[in-house]
Amino acid sequence: MSKDYYEILGISKYATIDEIKKSYKKLALQFHPDKNGDNEEAKNKFQDISEAYSVLSDELKRKNYDMFGSDEEGFQFGNNGEDPFAMFNTIFKEQLNQFKNFEMNYENTFDIGNVINQLAGGGLGGLFGQAMPNVHVKVHSFDQNKDMLKNLFRGEMNETEKVEEIIDDIQIHVDVTMKDIYEKKKEKISYTKDKVKKDKIVQKKVNFEVPLYSPEIILRGNGNETFQGKGNVIIEFHCEPSDFIRINSYDVFFEKKIELKEFYKNKNCIIYLPNNEKLFLKDLNGNSLVKIENKGIPYQEDDIWMYGDLYVNIKIILPVELDELYESVNELIEEEEEIKEDNEEYISYNEVKWEHIFQE
Repeated sequence: MSKDYYEILGISKYATIDEIKKSYKKLALQFHPDKNGDNEEAKNKFQDISEAYSVLSDELKRKNYDMFGSDEEGFQFGNNGEDPFAMFNTIFKEQLNQFKNFEMNYENTFDIGNVINQLAGGGLGGLFGQAMPNVHVKVHSFDQNKDMLKNLFRGEMNETEKVEEIIDDIQIHVDVTMKDIYEKKKEKISYTKDKVKKDKIVQKKVNFEVPLYSPEIILRGNGNETFQGKGNVIIEFHCEPSDFIRINSYDVFFEKKIELKEFYKNKNCIIYLPNNEKLFLKDLNGNSLVKIENKGIPYQEDDIWMYGDLYVNIKIILPVELDELYESVNELIEEEEEIKEDNEEYISYNEVKWEHIFQE
């Protein structure tokens, strides 16, 4: 059965690399065998946590895992024999080295080993295979740096004033399909935020609808509120894999595959858009890129619907075997079928170069 690495680390599938690392550190300290003795369940949990981190912290491994899972035949997503203890030591040593190399100007000495033990709840004294050094640090007092802080924050400061707090944004993730976007559907959004009301922080439920055509919507000042300010709401839309590929804000790419024999009979084709609209193209050139205006992603500007463009790669599929190719060509020469006229309305297009896609 495929392992759910996101569930193992207790994170969402949209977690950032910083969130992944933060969760790994917390869980690795919690389930490390040095803290749990001979507890077999904790040992297995520690190994799973290490395996999940080794995959999700690597961009390529994570991408493959998201597509195929952890146990698909032909794919190896685990830690490939990597020692989970070595991984643990490396990550925490990096953090300690950064701390040791940070220069401050206040004289004091303390034991990093004690700090790590306190953070981890004890029992990790010899975890890194070496004694933790004492660190000598020096920090100026607040009064000595008051002038520097005044210049830094461009305002009058006193000892009771604080740096403005950072308010975390509310992150909302929405999975959409290209069909939903082409059909101009909307999504109901619901979230709960902190709101200041009569000198108190209360909970407020927010409900509204949003269109699906933008990759991201930022609602500034609509997030959590504190007595110092307001945060934002960030809505990210994640489009499921499709034959119609978004190449920028509103333009779309599609590859139309046509068998050799079928193409040379009439050099026409039909394309079905994600909303099942039919596009009829005629007099095509094989292996060409064509641009069809106003058939890309629909979007609104000042309550008026606008449309991106659709780029179609006309790809001719040749027979795999040479004998099949000869047979197809001979059939085309021998056939004398009359070309039937139809009453379909063919759409206009422009043949463009591949570079055209990347110019916009």
